[in-house]
Amino acid sequence: MGHNPLTGDYVGPLAVLGFIQKLVEGTNGTFSVEVFDITASDSHVVALVAEHGERNGSSTPLNFAHIWTLSDGKATSFTAWPEDQSAVDAFWT
Repeated sequence: MGHNPLTGDYVGPLAVLGFIQKLVEGTNGTFSVEVFDITASDSHVVALVAEHGERNGSSTPLNFAHIWTLSDGKATSFTAWPEDQSAVDAFWT
């Protein structure tokens, strides 16, 4: 979907933790998520969020829809759909 160093699939808990570590390290610890709204069903959760951080003299927010798929009460997949993919790519490259 995107064209930046964080683009890709992260499978399993260790890979997800590694991804979160990249977010924190890439923003020198300034990464945070502000939640605007959440809606859910038995099989999905959607959160409208703004991701904040500072990197290379640039700061965010970047707006996303965070979408989780659930099975037996556990998250089985996650996708972050950005409002502006080119802004995300510019921030992370």
